[in-house]
Amino acid sequence: MVFKIRIDVDTSLLDAKIKNMEAKLRQRLVNALELRGEVANTMMRWLAPYLTGYLYEHIDYFVNPEELFVEFHADAPYAAFPEFGTVKQRAQPYFRPPFWVAYFKLLEDIKNVIEETWNE
Repeated sequence: MVFKIRIDVDTSLLDAKIKNMEAKLRQRLVNALELRGEVANTMMRWLAPYLTGYLYEHIDYFVNPEELFVEFHADAPYAAFPEFGTVKQRAQPYFRPPFWVAYFKLLEDIKNVIEETWNE
């Protein structure tokens, strides 16, 4: 199970001021992705059912600074069962709630990063 948040930037539409600040803007966006990735990963691990610890140990995230995305993984073979439930077990969402929190916080972060970089 993999969920991904990607930031697409079309640099051809940016004016000269933003082009001059592209490296600074990119680094700040990477920092925001790292922060939200770490927070969401911690929340996912905290919410995951913990019987053997296998699921807990196989929840992770990856930030790609070149393509500006953060990717969350739950690599346990049964990761979807507690998240979505089964016929015999109710769902115990641990993955999607922190993902959506990270998504909306990241939108705020992107807005703030762009405003801060523009106003420097």
